[in-house]
Amino acid sequence: MNSRLLRLVLGSLLLASFCTMSAPALTAQQTRAEIIQQALSEFDEDRALVLLQSGIDPTLPGPLDSLWALGVMSLVEIVQRQDPALATTWLRWAVRVRPEIQVDTLAFLELMPAYNDARSFVLPTVQGDSLAETDWRWGVPAPDVRRGMLELTASEPAGLQVEIEGVDTISVGDAVFLETNSYNLIASADGYLPANVTREVLPGVTTVVGFNLTPEPVAVAEVVPDSVLLPEAEGRLARGLLGVVPLGDGVGDCRLGFVATSDGLVATTYGAIRGAERVELWFSGDRQVGEGTEVAAYDVSRDLAVLKVPPAWVEDSLHVVEAAANQYSWVVGLTDCRPGDISRIRLGMLPEAPDTLLTVAGDFTAAEQRGLLVDQAGGVLAIVQGPNTGFPATRLSGLLAQARSRVAGSSLYTLRAVAERERHRIGYITLTSDLIGASARVTPLEEWQWPQSERTDTLPMVFVGPQGRYGVELLSGGEVVGRSEITVQPDALGEATHLAHDVPAQIAAVPEARGGFPWPIAAVGLLGGAAGAVLLLLNGDDGPNGNGNGEPTTGGIIIRWPP
Repeated sequence: MNSRLLRLVLGSLLLASFCTMSAPALTAQQTRAEIIQQALSEFDEDRALVLLQSGIDPTLPGPLDSLWALGVMSLVEIVQRQDPALATTWLRWAVRVRPEIQVDTLAFLELMPAYNDARSFVLPTVQGDSLAETDWRWGVPAPDVRRGMLELTASEPAGLQVEIEGVDTISVGDAVFLETNSYNLIASADGYLPANVTREVLPGVTTVVGFNLTPEPVAVAEVVPDSVLLPEAEGRLARGLLGVVPLGDGVGDCRLGFVATSDGLVATTYGAIRGAERVELWFSGDRQVGEGTEVAAYDVSRDLAVLKVPPAWVEDSLHVVEAAANQYSWVVGLTDCRPGDISRIRLGMLPEAPDTLLTVAGDFTAAEQRGLLVDQAGGVLAIVQGPNTGFPATRLSGLLAQARSRVAGSSLYTLRAVAERERHRIGYITLTSDLIGASARVTPLEEWQWPQSERTDTLPMVFVGPQGRYGVELLSGGEVVGRSEITVQPDALGEATHLAHDVPAQIAAVPEARGGFPWPIAAVGLLGGAAGAVLLLLNGDDGPNGNGNGEPTTGGIIIRWPP
């Protein structure tokens, strides 16, 4: 026999032993009304008390009516003279069982203060009563018994426990002897709302309580329309976005990047580092950092790059998310090379081919064309790469895997090394001419050079661009009056060359020193009677030494200038 069952058996036997053997003879056929009437006509107070305790048993057949109320008040009247505290417990129990009990105030005038105190105690404690069921195993104890039993019966959930405040904690099936009084019971179980009820323990009576707790409500997130950016998304974007600023003339443009991993991998475009030997990173709060940035992976053809920054710089990382056709998205642009305004836009149809960019319904502004597309929760959908297209962020997985591998192998690139590998290092050449109002058009000729390197400007001009060959056209009055070719090599000076031309003019290329215009060289040219240092004499297309008419020409030079 287990200990719990043994406690119940011994408790029941002990409680039964408390019951008096001198109770008046009661027949099984007697009703509550007959028992109470018999008690009221009994002259012996002790015998009347036993009869009343039997008659007010709420488990007997019959209503708890005014006669039952009369029996309760008569019992309390007798007990009050012997034990006022016990009388208070009986009154509280009666009010709890039958809150609407009607009392003859004239017949029990002296009990009314105690009765009113009982109501004041009980009525505020009935809020949780709907979650508890109460039953009684009734007994009539000997006159000196002041203890009863409290038992916890089958409840929901099965693992429920009840704290008898200030006394003990019991589980379903447990029972405990308690002094006659009112007790606060706190029922609880994981995943359920707690219940708090008060019950009275009566002498010789087992009060049986069961609970049916309410499950904790499942938190239902507020339904936010898919056209609304979630409030928490803006804070997440502020912590996970950064401006990537390449340093140097003629290098790439500043672009938006995002922290892709908590260990410091930043995804952006290759254009953000193209030709640069150093970069600045603008995190939230204008936190500017630069030194310590390396290149973990890049893809020139898809205009992508992954930078490695120290993890201490990272505040938060952003997840990449799948895009859906026609979904609402938000484009984050750039303002002064920092994350700027956020605007809503709809995606178009999703690309079917693996290397196809996704599109948006409408066009991006110039600032947005260097930004990112995000969803309403702040997940990254795409890196913007054009007037209305973007590279899907989920396709970054391969480049990020390559970046992680290089980080693990300590084989990262410096920014200069990337520029050298891709022949994107920058050179400088100053072009001049003695033609008044002449201009020059410089056009890239190498496959690795980017179209934006092309430039047309009034002479003298400083041309800045990636290394390699460029075609040069001398323009006068909007007409081409001469052609030549220059070569930009960052690490060496160029060789002298010249072309003849039909117009008595002179075009020259001279080195542009880092940090300013080469005034000493220009001064030498001026002292020689020319408008500037000589780069190139353009005289039609007849060859390097003549103009087609046998007239002499003026020579020119091209100088390749290291960065």
